[in-house]
Amino acid sequence: MLRQRGSARDQGAETNIKPALSVDQWSKREYERSGENGVSLGLGTGVNVVAPGAIDDPADVIALIAFANAALPVQDPRKFTREHVRLLRGAAELIGGSERGFATDGADRATAEMVAERVVYSQLLDLADVIESYLPPRLTK
Repeated sequence: MLRQRGSARDQGAETNIKPALSVDQWSKREYERSGENGVSLGLGTGVNVVAPGAIDDPADVIALIAFANAALPVQDPRKFTREHVRLLRGAAELIGGSERGFATDGADRATAEMVAERVVYSQLLDLADVIESYLPPRLTK
């Protein structure tokens, strides 16, 4: 489900960002959009791109980012990983996750510090969701 940045989580709703590629696209290591300005992306030892012009459709750009990240060597410090997602979610929980909650049950809870913690908490989880959306699906056993 796509959402406006920060709004649903701030209101207590669970949020998800649509994965960049489907499980089938990841397994085939291919992304295609047909039509007049069709795009074909493939992931081999690098990213193979076939496009008649600029890649400017958001879905195409998102798929390209996911494949480009997947093509980076494991040791590249710029590569997004599930470890980054885990660390961001862990940091959010340290700041004030589910144990403390962010109830607004009175003036003492509505302090500037609590508001700032809520914003940082939400932004860390948003960033984790964004990074995770570019990663291949988890392998199931």
